Order: sequence, then C-alpha cells, then structure tokens
Amino acid sequence: MNPEDVAKIRELLNEALRGGPKPQRLVRVTGTVKLPGPVQYSMRHLSFTVEEEIPQGKSRREVVDEICKDLGPLVAEYARADESKTLPAPPKPDQQPQGWEALPWRKGPYGEWIFADEEKAKPLLSMITATSGGKLTLGEYTYSVSQGENRQFINRIKKAASK
Repeated sequence: MNPEDVAKIRELLNEALRGGPKPQRLVRVTGTVKLPGPVQYSMRHLSFTVEEEIPQGKSRREVVDEICKDLGPLVAEYARADESKTLPAPPKPDQQPQGWEALPWRKGPYGEWIFADEEKAKPLLSMITATSGGKLTLGEYTYSVSQGENRQFINRIKKAASK
C-alpha cells in the first residue's frame, strides 16, 4: 500500500474515533426573481443560489440577512441592464411572416413540425420561446416548441375555423 493511502486511512479512522468529521456550518440562499419578458404578458425567471460558510460568532440569520442585502442591488442591476436592450416588436396575431410557409414542414399526427435548429426557423423559435405560455398564434396557425430525445421541434397546428 502506498504511503498516501495509509495516511488517508489513518485520517478516516481518527475521525471515526473522534466522533466523525466536524459538521460544516453552511448557509444556502436560493431564490427566483420574476422579470418582465420581451413580449407583453411574458415573464422571465432569474434563479440563483448562494452558499456561504457561517463564520464563528455569527448566527445563521445574520449571514442570510447579509446575503439578501448584497443580492438585492445585484438583481436590480441585472434587471435594469436587461431592460435597456432593444427588443423587436412582437408580430401582430394575424401576420404570417413571409418565408415560414417555405420551411420544410413535415406532416405529423396532429399537425406539422420542423427541427427548431434549422437556420431559417431560429427567428420563429425565439418568438415562440419569448411568449409566456410557450404558444404563439400567427395567421392561421398556432406554433409551439417541444423537446425530443436529442433535438427541439417547432410544431404548428392549424386553427379551427370560426363558426
């Protein structure tokens, strides 16, 4: 047996004899902030987790309060920076962007589909994912995104005729 392994085994045995390893004094703060999305009525979620060791002489509550006090301005700064980005205007519901009809739509059991990673489909994908419900109605179709085993798909279903 090599000397490093022997030293490691001795360390483990000594810890076991002393009552095990010392418990770590950690605090974890996890949260989610909802920010307005790029399209009306859509929301984006900013999730975060902060893990910090509790120093001697401080309580868990004090450390959590400090983390929250530090996070507030960071989240607000992120939201302000994100608001300053110019976003394209959302399409009108009856607008059917030119060129989407020419995409290589394949017939499926419930409508039509294409691979979402096709170059000409990327603008459509970003418009769908920017909506809050994950569905976008344009022209005579309702578009959505689904996840396959290895790839994403854009699906479209023809709207039912109005009575």
